[in-house]
Amino acid sequence: MQFSIHKAQTSIFTFGIIMVGQGLFLVIAPNVLLQLLGVEEAKDYWVRFVGVALLVLSIYYIRSSFENLRSFFFSTVLGRIFQFVLIFILYLVYQFSPVLVGFSFFEFLTGLWTFYCLKVEK
Repeated sequence: MQFSIHKAQTSIFTFGIIMVGQGLFLVIAPNVLLQLLGVEEAKDYWVRFVGVALLVLSIYYIRSSFENLRSFFFSTVLGRIFQFVLIFILYLVYQFSPVLVGFSFFEFLTGLWTFYCLKVEK
């Protein structure tokens, strides 16, 4: 039996690993990351809570990549596009750091990468 990994699996796995890094950073040293993003220092638990949520979500991404759960892959594309649109609207309304929009745009681009991979492999 030969193991082969598809491009969509690779994109989901890669995004899962990125989420692990983001989550660990937010749990262990959130203010370092927030300072780099131009966001005021966190003085309570919320940012670590977000880090834990990212770590949990990364499990879904990584595990689904091993199982080649294409319906999940497509759902992540929709979610990453939706989150970018919502973050951009919130940016326009609340004028928070444009660096956060940049991070959101990165997720949007990775969603497009996954979408492209799904279409190519169809």
